Amino acid sequence: MSIKEIFSKLPFTKRHLYILAATVAILLLYHIISNVLAKPDIVKEVPYVRTVTVGKETVDNTSSYPGEVRGRYESDLAFQVAGKIISRSVNLGDTVKTGDILMQIDPKDIEQSFEASQAAVTAAEANYKLARDNASRYTALYNSGGVSKAMMEQYNTQMEAAASSLRQAQAQLITNSNQLSYTQLIADHDGVVANVSGEVGQVVAAGTPVVTVVQSGEQEIQIYVPENHLDKIY
Repeated sequence: MSIKEIFSKLPFTKRHLYILAATVAILLLYHIISNVLAKPDIVKEVPYVRTVTVGKETVDNTSSYPGEVRGRYESDLAFQVAGKIISRSVNLGDTVKTGDILMQIDPKDIEQSFEASQAAVTAAEANYKLARDNASRYTALYNSGGVSKAMMEQYNTQMEAAASSLRQAQAQLITNSNQLSYTQLIADHDGVVANVSGEVGQVVAAGTPVVTVVQSGEQEIQIYVPENHLDKIY
């Protein structure tokens, strides 16, 4: 039996079918409207809470200034005599020890002066020896009545002059000897070479710094502060 035959046997009239169709249509319409008007699900978000500690407000009053770390003691080394640099044994950043030779200037002129002073001392010694012998001989003659007192004093005066000339020549020899040693620039302390301003072939005057050595030991920070910021420091 078909569905049509089944429905034909049911006691439904056309009016009943219209009511049933209207009911189904109303239910479908209600379902559609309910879906449209339904409130969307609300996702509850956990609020972000920021805590602040109540207290004294801190303000960053710090300032930055340029500076550099330096050795507390620096030696600007210079030759004590003038001359032409013929050798350089150190470079920037080298570590040196007391007594190390850093540079050397041409010693030829000073060597000649040193040799001349040696010859002068030799001559002064000979003159003094002669004057001393004469003074001793004439003193003996005076004591025996062979010469006058004036003649004896004359030779004693010559001996004193010769002695003075000898001392002068010896002093000049020491000076020239020192100048000969000054042709070598020697490190006076242990440290690190911080600056080199002398080069081989350069003629330098006495007292002109050519090497700076930062002495080993304590260090300090040198900061450059503008004048209008000095009140922040004190």
